[in-house]
Amino acid sequence: MLNAGALAGMVARRGGIPYVPHLILPWSMQETLANRVLSIDICKDALLKCDAMFVDPKIKYNYTEGMQHELYHCKEHGIKVLKTLEELDAFMEEWDNESAL
Repeated sequence: MLNAGALAGMVARRGGIPYVPHLILPWSMQETLANRVLSIDICKDALLKCDAMFVDPKIKYNYTEGMQHELYHCKEHGIKVLKTLEELDAFMEEWDNESAL
């Protein structure tokens, strides 16, 4: 399994702009139920600005509670979820082609 930093690097090397909330938010908040709910809400709001969500292909179905919320939110709002490097590459190629128009 790859860590979040490595996955972010894969996205960046392909021309994307990675956003990894759990690498940012825990440093600024104490672990309480209220802050956990707030963190999930912040992540869901940020996802609305994203074109897609890329998840570690090796995780399969062993998603954390936060990831489950994010995946459901993506489905609910029509945000693509990419689960393989091939899907990521195809998405980035499509995104590059649309950006060139």
